[in-house]
Amino acid sequence: MNDTKAIKHLDYTFSIVGTMPKGVENPTLEEYIPTRFDKEACPNMRFGKDQVFSHCGGVYTQIGGENAVVTAAHCLITNSKVLKNTSIMREEELQRSCDLIKLQRMNRDGSVRDVYDCESIVAFGFKLNADLAIIKLKPGNSQLPVDPPRFIEAELQENQKLMGVGFPLGVGPKYNEGKYLSASDGVIFADMASLNKFSDSPVFTDSGDIAGIVHGRDMQNLTFESGNKDFMLDEKEGCFDYRVYSDRPKLKLFNLYLCGQKHWKNDSLPVAVSYLKEINSSSET
Repeated sequence: MNDTKAIKHLDYTFSIVGTMPKGVENPTLEEYIPTRFDKEACPNMRFGKDQVFSHCGGVYTQIGGENAVVTAAHCLITNSKVLKNTSIMREEELQRSCDLIKLQRMNRDGSVRDVYDCESIVAFGFKLNADLAIIKLKPGNSQLPVDPPRFIEAELQENQKLMGVGFPLGVGPKYNEGKYLSASDGVIFADMASLNKFSDSPVFTDSGDIAGIVHGRDMQNLTFESGNKDFMLDEKEGCFDYRVYSDRPKLKLFNLYLCGQKHWKNDSLPVAVSYLKEINSSSET
């Protein structure tokens, strides 16, 4: 792995921190797993001693000369009814989500570099062809990068190298290398390992541009006899360990411009906001 590039990408990557389950304070991964599932973590699980703190990730970028953090919209959904029945979040729900989160830049060793509050969620779109949100930060005490990376506007090349930076299972930061596979209807498919909460993480090209924001894995037609997409039961030990795939699912990314290329041709925050608001207001069932 190219350490120089990984560290540079970390400058622009945010951990979005929400609230932990009641009774759980600063848990390690092996302490956190039993609070979510009915099994203990297997001894010596990779990252088992790492602290779980992050809800999801995001990337600092520039849109139309204005700086913002872009994440996946599903990261900000606080109401399961919203997720199940409609992609719409009203202004008051968006503001509640904004008030509940902190945005942190992290050092490579997992310590906090600086912390920002959410001022507003200026755009939100959660639909099959978009899963993106734009967050405006309140002014902070640290100097953010002057010239942050931007989303690519051209198609990637087959097998082009990619690097993700994020917080899988809420620990990190962690780095993950992969490659571009294909794109369809604004969705980018990549060959890259993933875990829960790696959603919303930025994936960068080898040149440092943002390829997209992680939406999730393509899990169609996959069923599990035990555990879930991240963990499987170790029958001998009676505990959960990481699931091993014979053919791992593709990772799905959303790119701000490729999703909205029919709606704008320039680097315009107002038009991006308009596009995502259109999605948020047109999906009520």
